[in-house]
Amino acid sequence: VDIIHSNPEYVDVPEADITDSSYITFVNANLNRAPRIYVGANDGMLHAFDAATGDEVWAYIPSSVIGDLSNLAGRPYLHSYFVDGGLTVQDAFFSGAWHSVLLGSLGGGGKGLFALDVTHPDLVSESSSTGNNKKVLWELDGAADNDIGYIFGATTLAKLNNGRWYAVNGNGVSSTSGIAKLILVDLETGVVTKISTASGSAASPNGLSAPALVDTDNDGMADIAYAGDIDGDLWKFDLTGNSPAAWNTAYKLYAGVGSQPITVAPEVTNHPIFGQLVLYGTGRLYTAAAITDSSVQALYGIWDTGSAPGVTTRLAQLLSSDTTYTSGVYSETVRTFTTTAAIDWSVYDGWKVDLPAGERLITPPQLRAGRLKATITNPNGSANWLLEVSFDAGGVADNSIFDLDRNGQLNTLDRVDNNTDGDLNDAEDIPMAWQRKAGLMSQVTIARVAKGFDTLFLNFLNPPLVPPACVGACEGGLSGGHIDVDTDSAGMEDGLGGKTDGHVHEYDDKTDRTYVDYFDIDPLGGGKLNNVTDVGISLAEDFIVLIANADLSPGGELTIDDKEYNVVKYQRMIHKKLAAWDGVGPLVDDEGVSLIHKIAQLQSSSIALRSSFNSLAITSGGLHPTNTGCVNGAASITNGRWRNGALIFHLVKRSHFIAGTPPLDRLTVQNPSDLRSPIILSDGTQVVLTEDLNGNGVIDAGAPDYEVYGGLTVSSNVEFLYESTLFWHYPGGACYGDPGWILEVAEATHSLELYQEALEAAGFADIDALIAELALLESCKKIKDKDGGCKDRYKELSELYQVGLTINAYIDGGGDGPPPDGLGDISGSPVVIDGGIDEGGVTSGPNFETGRRTWIDIMPQ
Repeated sequence: VDIIHSNPEYVDVPEADITDSSYITFVNANLNRAPRIYVGANDGMLHAFDAATGDEVWAYIPSSVIGDLSNLAGRPYLHSYFVDGGLTVQDAFFSGAWHSVLLGSLGGGGKGLFALDVTHPDLVSESSSTGNNKKVLWELDGAADNDIGYIFGATTLAKLNNGRWYAVNGNGVSSTSGIAKLILVDLETGVVTKISTASGSAASPNGLSAPALVDTDNDGMADIAYAGDIDGDLWKFDLTGNSPAAWNTAYKLYAGVGSQPITVAPEVTNHPIFGQLVLYGTGRLYTAAAITDSSVQALYGIWDTGSAPGVTTRLAQLLSSDTTYTSGVYSETVRTFTTTAAIDWSVYDGWKVDLPAGERLITPPQLRAGRLKATITNPNGSANWLLEVSFDAGGVADNSIFDLDRNGQLNTLDRVDNNTDGDLNDAEDIPMAWQRKAGLMSQVTIARVAKGFDTLFLNFLNPPLVPPACVGACEGGLSGGHIDVDTDSAGMEDGLGGKTDGHVHEYDDKTDRTYVDYFDIDPLGGGKLNNVTDVGISLAEDFIVLIANADLSPGGELTIDDKEYNVVKYQRMIHKKLAAWDGVGPLVDDEGVSLIHKIAQLQSSSIALRSSFNSLAITSGGLHPTNTGCVNGAASITNGRWRNGALIFHLVKRSHFIAGTPPLDRLTVQNPSDLRSPIILSDGTQVVLTEDLNGNGVIDAGAPDYEVYGGLTVSSNVEFLYESTLFWHYPGGACYGDPGWILEVAEATHSLELYQEALEAAGFADIDALIAELALLESCKKIKDKDGGCKDRYKELSELYQVGLTINAYIDGGGDGPPPDGLGDISGSPVVIDGGIDEGGVTSGPNFETGRRTWIDIMPQ
């Protein structure tokens, strides 16, 4: 018995982006909820597996498939679909409480939808349907409802404008009525609301596919739904009313043709001018007969201006025929665009890309980094393609997007001379479609794989080319630059807060390490750094390791006696543990490991005391950039941070803490004005560095609550034992916090995003605004004004402009630094999408925090 089309859903601690206090209470009550994996199978059951052991915990059989279970005993066995549709798990509020709800469909296994309450992961009694044992909320069965057909796409869970939560989906294909309808089911009551398109009939059946829901006013309630039907039409539904009776079909946004069915949910983003841009593809594969269908399918981008469209015209973007790319031993089949037309929105209401005959889109596309990404298949021969088009015109990208020669760079070497003019700088030469292996190809999935790096997960696609982390002795240190290391101790000349006593420039390059071992901190024997054994700490001295400024260097790891901690997690953890400590008894982490250490104890460990970084820490924004003079003089306090924001480790005497005095009162608790929170770590986890512990609705930084986890340092030489300072010594002179720091770091990292920050800091929304002011100030360069003014302003802006040119030239030339992300977000403000497999989130633009960030798309080895 197989699992084919049902997507597994992993569920543990509730993690929706909801700030309501009742939801926070719900999360806290389920922090230790046992993780489960839910998936539908063609044995007739929705299975709940223990994610830790793989054991089945319980299973659910939808009532509508029970009558067909005898088919499983047939000999010879003929395959049948049962629970084979898309699944969604989200949190929703109803019946006076929050619940985790699983929404599922049967796919080809039957006509129906179901909703399960999976708030409680276990099932104590199979015969009980009360309390935590009540799993089934409701079922919809096409045998009893003529409007319910075979539903394949995942159901969306959303809060609507009457304040109630609903399961929302299209009614699917082959319903008895044959009319395309949007189905909305009240989670609490099971009451069904239907919005009809009045398209289709029993004699000429139609059906509505999965919708995309849009929250246009960001109030957490869906206002619009877009969905396509089997006849190829694209519909807009108005959900802005405060009652089901007010919800209606707004209008047909695009009148398609029956030979181009829409079978998956569209993507939606803000149109570059105003309104929404709805992005989707066409094609189906429901029956064996469809395998040989040679009709022409297409990708579309349709502009919703907010009014019913009249006569519509779409810009046709044309793909080339198959072209061979070769480089050394590599050979690939690609397609480019034969035209590079920009779109004139005063003429066109959208764009269209026709696919070669027989090729089609049968899995949802995704929008990211300004491009619509889709997997295209021709089941008659199983040819597969990865196709990307610009979201705003359906055409070519600005630069190469596939690393076809496997050298880790995106440049003209990844292009083909499609127009045979001998020049690879033409847009017609950029491959935008890449043939992959034959077989069953997965849908496009975008995921974060490391801090600052998002990638595309797809079968038949080689993994991203990411240099491995440097472990032990290895060449070259950190990618993209170097780290400096300083050490200090109470017994040295200046003591706490003075000039650091030990300093090594280019530590990682000189030692070929991407870690600092504090028992072997100076392996070259230069004597410039102090080992923890060389500063007079007694072998029997009990001490605690403090940390500060970790939010600026989240790529770091701290290892103590074989136990490894991410520095941000450790900064939060040690703060909370000390805050709860009585100063007398044991002090342990969440796993019961002691946080009180001795030099003698650590010396016996294989790792002992070490800080380390992934080899991409600098280019991925995981290590704080500053300069030696900003750090190792008298301790620089910047924005409330010790040592100009460098990553700090302090060893503090255990004896400093006494009974009856709160431990945090005896330390310096940082409350930096620029605290970054939450922090998204490389493993995708989120760490929040503020917490309303006393429940007064205010984050109280000072005593007695200390609700800002901004880092801890010792407060005087009396308790101070040892200090380590780590930072990226970037090629510039500005200290962190200086006006020129952002621009210098942008230039050093070739970061277009940081350059955009520098533009905004100078008062410009984008580089075009900068160019416009430079043009106005052109005459200033000849003015001889002693007191500056116009001429100085022109010089300042010229330098800002030149940095932008330098960054773009570096990227266009194939530099091996971070690939470009664009000057700002060309795709407009994000649109909130609720529900579906994507589980919400923004659909366009750089969906990540400020910093040296980048997209890595296709970097095969």
